[in-house]
Amino acid sequence: MKSLNIEYENKTLHIIGEQIGDKIWYHCEGETYCIDSKKPRLGRESSSSATQAESGKISSPMPGKVIKVLVALGDSVQQGQTLVVLEAMKMEYSLESDVSGKITGLNCSELDQVKLGELLVEVESDQFSLKK
Repeated sequence: MKSLNIEYENKTLHIIGEQIGDKIWYHCEGETYCIDSKKPRLGRESSSSATQAESGKISSPMPGKVIKVLVALGDSVQQGQTLVVLEAMKMEYSLESDVSGKITGLNCSELDQVKLGELLVEVESDQFSLKK
C-alpha cells in the first residue's frame, strides 16, 4: 500500500492506494476510485456504497474482509441501509442497498475474505411491476 499527500488549493489531500491485478485502487476524501492500468484513464468505478451491476445485487467493490453483516435472510431493508461492512486497504466501507425490499440472498459471513466483484447480498425490490 502506498500513501501520498497532495497540496491543492491550500488544502492537503491524503491519498492511499494499492495495485491489485490490472487495477489501481485509491482512497481520498471518503471516496474510493479505480484506474484500469491497461487503459490509463481516470474514472470513478465505485464509492463507499456497493458496486451494483444490477439493482438489488450488492457486490464487493474490492478485495477485503467482511467485518459486519447487519442483515439476515428475509429481513426487510430500506434503500440506503447499510447491509455489510467491508474492511479493505485499512479502511472500512459500508455497502448499502440501492433498493427497498427483502433480503433473498446472503452469500457472506463475518470474517469472510471476499474478492473484487463477489456477490455478497441480494435484495428483492418491493416495488411492484405491472402484470397483464
